[in-house]
Amino acid sequence: MPTQIDSRVMLRLLILWLASLTVLLSPSSHADALVAQPLLTPIPDNAGLKQRPFISSILDLSQYGYVEREFQMSGTANLYDADGRWRSDGLWNTTIAQADVPYATRLLVRRPADPQQFNGIVVVEWLNNTAFMDVDVIWAQSHDELLREGYAWIGVSAQFFGVTMLKSWDRERYGELSLPNDGVSYDLFSQAANAVRNQSALLLDGLPVKGIIGAGESQSAIRLTTYVNAFQAQAVQMYDAILLYSRFALAAPLKAGISLVSPSRVYIRPDNRLKILQFETEQDIFMFLFRLARQADTEDLRSW
Repeated sequence: MPTQIDSRVMLRLLILWLASLTVLLSPSSHADALVAQPLLTPIPDNAGLKQRPFISSILDLSQYGYVEREFQMSGTANLYDADGRWRSDGLWNTTIAQADVPYATRLLVRRPADPQQFNGIVVVEWLNNTAFMDVDVIWAQSHDELLREGYAWIGVSAQFFGVTMLKSWDRERYGELSLPNDGVSYDLFSQAANAVRNQSALLLDGLPVKGIIGAGESQSAIRLTTYVNAFQAQAVQMYDAILLYSRFALAAPLKAGISLVSPSRVYIRPDNRLKILQFETEQDIFMFLFRLARQADTEDLRSW
């Protein structure tokens, strides 16, 4: 019979990898040359008609010593084209198609109120947009572990449909948000981590950050596959580890939409320097053909 794997195992494996790192995050890192620093603006808890964030926690977080806060993140991002042909090996390059495109999105933060409760690790989730709205799948399936062990969690509204739904759901709260298309999502995900690194006084009320895990499920994992292959230089400076939960054999495009790129199978690039855990279900392996993209484990890459 198939063995049921507790979601806590995924995060514990990543923590072991994080503990093995010899260089922790530093605000003076040269990563700032690669990734822009966004502007963060707190969104009042009672703002708008609904007076709460979209997908606010259904748990009473105060019972766990946690608080939930929301921020508008704004700035400029680039749109990209592929530089050369993208092959299955994941050794992908990009070129800037349009620079400095204005955007405004939101970050949803759940964190310990007491610094003594914080374990130093921030999980940054690429919110899933398969249902044409933000869904916090990683949080939903791992919140017991996150709350018990003192993680901070940040959900990033990185895609067009998610932001469009936010504005429809509460225009007073989210009316200033604007994404041109999904092409800016990759820079947004880097900038969210840069905000964790360099603006934790505002974003996390000063919690001392030791490591950042980027995470995404299904469509978000597909987009993160493109992120780690096409934007490796940014990703390795912004994130210590990446969780790819239920990714398929393919990867996502650079430009607008949710269609997939042409290679029938996409591997994680062989020169990858991120700690990556791929967590796949039987459905992912057979129905969604992840078996075509299987590759041998390495020091930095594990598949479960």
